[in-house]
Amino acid sequence: MTGWADARRTAHAAGRPLPPVAVPFADSLGCALADPLWALAPLPAFDTAAMDGWAVRGAGPWRVVGRVLAGGAAAAPLQDRQAVEVATGAQTPLGTDAVLPYEHGAVVGVELVGEVQPGRHVRRAGEECPA
Repeated sequence: MTGWADARRTAHAAGRPLPPVAVPFADSLGCALADPLWALAPLPAFDTAAMDGWAVRGAGPWRVVGRVLAGGAAAAPLQDRQAVEVATGAQTPLGTDAVLPYEHGAVVGVELVGEVQPGRHVRRAGEECPA
């Protein structure tokens, strides 16, 4: 009689991978890739806001110098203690340290105040998938 461990080793050694075959995409549900899938561009393609709020640089308070909506052109690079209002998915300006969500910040007079951790709420270019 063969023991459980021996039976597992025998079964494992008996298996062999099947050769790869080309399958039309429409018929590929449940299949596995034979080779790595390569992205032609990084995902996301550029740094984006993960939350609605303000892209900020440096320690606050900040001076709000613009606004960027998702799909819009990026704002000019941020200087220290500057902020740009951003929508989720919007391209963050160069120099962005973090995104301060609306619910964690407030504009008081001409200054934006709030607390944010460096790197928070920014999806960096290629973070999801590098090129």
